[in-house]
Amino acid sequence: MSSAVGATAPAAHYPILNIIFRGNDIDGWMSAYLLAKMCPDFSIKFFPACPQKPAEWPTREELGDNITYVLAMRAAPDYDRTPVFMEIPNTTFSATYQVYYMFFPHFSPPEWVSLVNRITNWSKPTIEDKALREVLHPIACMPLNNSVSEAISRTDRFISNSFLPEKRQELIGKGKDILAMKDEMLGNVFTRGRILTLDDSQVRAWNLPESWLGRTVFLLNNTGIVIDSSLASSKVFSENPGVDIFINYRAFETVNPQSGNISVEYVFNARARNTADTGINLTENGIFTGHPCSAGARYKSSLECVVPFIS
Repeated sequence: MSSAVGATAPAAHYPILNIIFRGNDIDGWMSAYLLAKMCPDFSIKFFPACPQKPAEWPTREELGDNITYVLAMRAAPDYDRTPVFMEIPNTTFSATYQVYYMFFPHFSPPEWVSLVNRITNWSKPTIEDKALREVLHPIACMPLNNSVSEAISRTDRFISNSFLPEKRQELIGKGKDILAMKDEMLGNVFTRGRILTLDDSQVRAWNLPESWLGRTVFLLNNTGIVIDSSLASSKVFSENPGVDIFINYRAFETVNPQSGNISVEYVFNARARNTADTGINLTENGIFTGHPCSAGARYKSSLECVVPFIS
């Protein structure tokens, strides 16, 4: 069960708008921020959530009969929805990009909206994009720590500063310093990776798209180590021109509370070289969900389930 972590326009006569959004995620937070800014006549209830943990989402009682938006993810099919319930997942376009066009369909988005779209899709991000992503990510994590008002304030400042050349360069410089530290750490983690060229037996056994036959994959087991998948993929692609797909995964044990049986689950993150260059779509065949160049999945190992790249 979740609970609202903050609200805006709390006057009693204001109608309530619920916003459930992907927590600890730039597109999740920025789309929620933008929607709230575009609805000044509503009292906003923010609910940061994890797509893999539907049991922790807000209950029907918490949501009431109010309008509810789900941003940057989809609700589980059996989730108890309000009468007016709308989903804006991030697929071809980021949720932030889609929220902007919902209100301004005939106008080009401002740079900060385009920035979120580029880093969400991870489609040829520039070094400046990557640096600004490092500045935005800590802000996006604040709502889960009950700091919505601080997140709004810092996002306001980020957007204002991004329009000022001198301030923008300061933000980029700060982000580049963080990137340098992450880059040094990744060099040690890559020793746990391996490169494989997909053959026909692997494509069939793992139900991969036929277009992946002969593709070269960098597969990294980062169990026990937290890494930035997007930055890791950029480093792999730059240092290994022949690699088309980067996949990292973490394995962990779960215990069934009824039977006590232990099972192993795998969480995957995948990145592809730009789709326009390679023709690769990571979501093809449903192996991963998300964007063509940036996607992920979660699998539970069992006799009935073949875990791609593992089984």
